[in-house]
Amino acid sequence: MLNEHDKGGKPPFGGHGPDGKPPFARMKPLKEILTEQVGAGVFAFSAPPMRGHQYLVLGKEKALLIDTGFGIYSLKEKVRGITELPIIVVNTHAHPDHCGGNAEFDAPLLHPDDFEAYAANTGYAARYEEISHIPDSAEYLENLQPDPPAPVPLREGTTLDLGGRTLEVILLRGHTRGSIALFDRQTGSLFAGDNIQQMTNLTEQWASSVEELLPELEKLRELPIEKIYSGHNPMCMGTEWLESKIRLCQRLLAGEQGTERRGRGGMLLALSEQLPDGEESVLAYDPARIRR
Repeated sequence: MLNEHDKGGKPPFGGHGPDGKPPFARMKPLKEILTEQVGAGVFAFSAPPMRGHQYLVLGKEKALLIDTGFGIYSLKEKVRGITELPIIVVNTHAHPDHCGGNAEFDAPLLHPDDFEAYAANTGYAARYEEISHIPDSAEYLENLQPDPPAPVPLREGTTLDLGGRTLEVILLRGHTRGSIALFDRQTGSLFAGDNIQQMTNLTEQWASSVEELLPELEKLRELPIEKIYSGHNPMCMGTEWLESKIRLCQRLLAGEQGTERRGRGGMLLALSEQLPDGEESVLAYDPARIRR
């Protein structure tokens, strides 16, 4: 971990749990990059070690790769098995499990509010340290991608034209201050990064407050969303997940308190609710960062 970059008493990404081990050391590792088609011209990859998801969106002239995983094995080989179109890479935020494979591609697009986190989190040395704690990590370390290229600024309101298909960039401060989502109006698909998933985590360095996340989520109600793709799990969700995250933010801002539960970085304070399908929606938060 790169503790010298930590300005708030926590490691930059995730942190060690009560057993003194980083989160990867407690996970069942994935040993290959998995691929599946999840929509019209949309492919999902599930990459080691965290089984996080990256998405390839095909247009007529270009393809958009949303996130590149931790940089273990070659994501580019999987992409080129699907298309030979020129690739635009966008990182939804600057955590290593979303930017670690950038070295295989041209410079990624990233919101500049995440440039500091990118410099601290995504280099070869930082990712090597994280991966080295996984049991039987030698194969991962041998296949770890090198330092990624410097990012290119991406602003809210930018439209990415792939030829017959466009995606809109939406700033979604929360999981990090520079997190974004991408919306495809043609299919009603929202690629939400890590702000809408089973556990939305606002506890790590560079995260925004609950009060800042709420209006970012509320503005998504204005979009004709048909499905939401997340960076982790569930992979594909309905808008009930968006409404759940809004309610959880509102409950915290009204003074309700969560309980301790185990998360990816150890024990976290979190508030949760059960959705009609039985899934649990969770918002992990820092009690010092509920308000701005």
